[in-house]
Amino acid sequence: MALSEKQVKNMCLGGTGFTQCRYMVNDKKDYKKCYCVKLLAARKKKIDVEVDAHLKTCKKNGTDPKMMWSPCGTGGACAGYAYLPTVHQGYDVKP
Repeated sequence: MALSEKQVKNMCLGGTGFTQCRYMVNDKKDYKKCYCVKLLAARKKKIDVEVDAHLKTCKKNGTDPKMMWSPCGTGGACAGYAYLPTVHQGYDVKP
């Protein structure tokens, strides 16, 4: 299972580059499956540090980070989902 297609498209903004949620990760074996790591504190912190460093580097070099295609979004109003690879999750999935 994984995040639903609607969740990935509408909330995580999958495939949009800069605006894509930085906490969405792809399955290592099946790239079409995506998971949320926003609630994994250590992973979230590591991602935030990497994105902050990337944005600072872009600013220092005069590069527009939106052109770099690196996910820097935060998922907006999404509170995140537990990392449960065997459970289908998303705003459109009934519990």
